[in-house]
Amino acid sequence: KLLPFEKIQERIKQYISYCFPGSQPVDDTTLFRYDLEKLTFGYTYIPAYGKPEHVWAVPAWLLDFGSSHNNPKLSGIKEQEEKTWLYVTFNAMDGGVVEAG
Repeated sequence: KLLPFEKIQERIKQYISYCFPGSQPVDDTTLFRYDLEKLTFGYTYIPAYGKPEHVWAVPAWLLDFGSSHNNPKLSGIKEQEEKTWLYVTFNAMDGGVVEAG
């Protein structure tokens, strides 16, 4: 049974807000932005429970984000700087992160 996409969206928000700007100091003015560039539903492989030498094919949401940040206080410019890419795969059955990079 697949987890409703609304629940997956909540997991995505939690993952991004916990993993990325979480180490930002309280008084830091850096702004982070994550733009979803591509969303695909497909399959991925995870290690089988109790038999890591085997794998299971599981339904998954594959997300490609364009991520950028800027610090107007330091740089003096308001435009975003340093666009990078973030790829995250979420298990569509439980919402867990399968792979990120």
